[in-house]
Parts: sequence; C-alpha cells; structure tokens
Amino acid sequence: MRLVELLAGLDQETLDRLAHHHLEAGEAENRATVCVNLENVLRSPKYVRETIYNLQPPSFRMLERLLDAEGYSLPLDGLKESVIADTLDLAQRVTNGEILGRDSGLVVYRRVLLEARRNELELDASEAALLGVLRRELKIRQAEHFLIEHHEDFHHFWNTDHAFLGALNGLRSSGLVYSAHGQLRFPEDLVAIARQVLGLEADAAARKRLFERLTGADVSAALEVAALRTSGTKEEKVQRLVDNYVQPTEVLTPVPLATLRDVCRDVELGVGGSKEELVARLVRFFALGYDIRPKPAAPPPPPPEPRHLSTPAFDTLFASFRGQDLSDILSSIDASRVTGSKEQLVQLLRESRFSEISLMMELDSKQLDAALAKHQLKIGGSKREKIQRLLEQFSRPLAERPHE
Repeated sequence: MRLVELLAGLDQETLDRLAHHHLEAGEAENRATVCVNLENVLRSPKYVRETIYNLQPPSFRMLERLLDAEGYSLPLDGLKESVIADTLDLAQRVTNGEILGRDSGLVVYRRVLLEARRNELELDASEAALLGVLRRELKIRQAEHFLIEHHEDFHHFWNTDHAFLGALNGLRSSGLVYSAHGQLRFPEDLVAIARQVLGLEADAAARKRLFERLTGADVSAALEVAALRTSGTKEEKVQRLVDNYVQPTEVLTPVPLATLRDVCRDVELGVGGSKEELVARLVRFFALGYDIRPKPAAPPPPPPEPRHLSTPAFDTLFASFRGQDLSDILSSIDASRVTGSKEQLVQLLRESRFSEISLMMELDSKQLDAALAKHQLKIGGSKREKIQRLLEQFSRPLAERPHE
C-alpha cells in the first residue's frame, strides 16, 4: 500500500498524534487536508534519510525484513521474538568479528560513531555529514554503518527489555511504518529511498542468487575488494559476501564485461549497453525477483483457418505456381523453411494454419496474373477477385474445369 492509503486508513487518534508531531500548528484543517500535508512531509527523501539514519537496533532488522517481505507487510504475531533473535544473532557476529572484522578502519569509525552517540543519542546534521566523509575516506559501505551499531560497545544504548517495543513505537511515530489488522506495513512508495539509505540494493536471497551466477574467480575477487577472506568453496565465499552485506553493484563492477553479458544471456536479458548499464540491469532484475518468477504461459496458437478446397485440389492449385512464388508465400508467413522441391514447398503450405485465400494474398498482382494466364482465366480486377477465380477453378472436379 502507498503512503497516502496507509494514512487514510488510520484511526482519528493516531492520525491526530502524527499531525501533532509532524505538522505546524494550524496546518490541520480537516482529515483530508491532514493526510495530504502529512504525506508531503513523510515522503520527503530528506526526512526519510534523517529518520532512518538515526535508528538503532533492532530497527535495522525490522526494516530489512519489511523491505524484503511480500507486499512490504509482516504479521505482528511472533514478530517481536523473531526480530530480537535476528538482532542478537547479528550483534554476536559483529562483536566477534565474523562480520565487520576486516580492518582497523572499521574500528576507527566505530569509535567515532560511539562518541557521537554518547554525546547525544540522536545524530545531528553536522555529525551525520562528518560520518559520511569518514565512511567515504575509509571505504565503509552504507549498510556497515547500521551493522556497526550492533557491536557490544553500543549495547547499552539499545539492548534493553523494551528494545523491540521502543523500536516499533519509534518507527510508527515517525510515520514510516503502520500497523493495522495484525499486520505491520511499510509504504511501497518509500521502499526505494529506504533501501538507498540502508545501503541494501537487494534482499539476501536475491544477492545470493546473483552471486552464484558468477565464476569462482569473480567471487574471490569480490571478497578481496571487500577485504574479506577468500578461502573456502564457492558456496562458502558467496555466503560470506551475503553475510557481510556486500551489495551487488560493488560485486559486479569489477567483473569483466564478457562475463556480465554471459549472465545477462543466461537470464534472457539484453546484452547491449555500457558496463554500468549491464550492472544496473542485472541488479534491478534480481532485486525485483524476475529471475525466479514463472514465465507467463505462451498463448495457445491461433486456430487453423477454414479452407475451401480438398487436399488434392489444394496441392494441385499451389503446385501450379512457380517455386519462387511458393517460397515468397512461405517467407511471408514466417515458415521454418522456404526452400526445397516444389512438392516440399506445397506440403509446407498445406501444413500451415492458413487458408488458400490468406496464402495467395501474400502474392502480388503480377504473380496472380501469371497463375491466371497459365489456366487461361480472366486477368484483371482486385487481388481478391483474382484469387476467387482460382478457387472457383480448382473447386470443380477436374473433368469440369475448362482449359485443363
């Protein structure tokens, strides 16, 4: 559901609470106006970026799961237990270095982020800007900013008995998620900007499917670029890229152009364009799950057209045309073959689904005139009149045909 639909479905008390939090006094006139004004505020890319950037665990896993869910909706029943379990597992892997354990640059960033959080829990614009510069200089991926906050150094900020409820209420009061009828929903029109802020180009399953199509050497090269271990089987290497939230664009950019084209061919994508275009095409294709969607069933072939002549008469009529005429007809109906003996060409025409009229309509007037003259029939008139004369001639028994 889109943001405007989710706002329209809110009860009055919740809508008033959002309006009080996000709109200026006097801006709320009536319900419809409130919804429009709220939508304008909440869908602002700047607002979405600032809101998500300041979230702490377990908000990251909650948002990640919402963005990966069908329809961007999850049942609330059991959500708390699964999100907390996922968050604690992620925290353990970050703390023990299984994730984000690659170099000192991450340690430096973690210490700076920790001081910024300690100074005041919410990051202001200046702190966010400085951290952005630091990420670029230290080559820290966007997703890693959110992963670092799972480290044990940050646990005292968020790891409490009410962590899930606090994260849920924070997301709801921000206007980024909505709960109704036992479901938690994320506005579909904010998904793209949310993924960009979180640094998540595609969900884990899509990333894995895409990486599996690369060669073992390309997967190893991606791990090396990401400063991750390159040992193990290809399956282990792919999983390491996925577990460390390495994104498809980062993995595909160093891949040779020929390999990218091969992957595109394998999934029936176009192979034209620059390397950047191929990378973007593949990322979008896998992110949207097109690689696993069943192909639509081919429409049934059109029914055969009714014919006017018996099989022997059909064969006799078309055998009276020149071989080139028959090849021209076959070419115009996209036949699998357009060359061969006259007998073979007539058989191909007979096995097609087209009527005699449709087949002869593919000839020009001169070709039809030649056939009429051969049978001493009147020349002239429209193409349909000429074809009708030929049909009338060959619909008669052989003994009754004049000039035969």
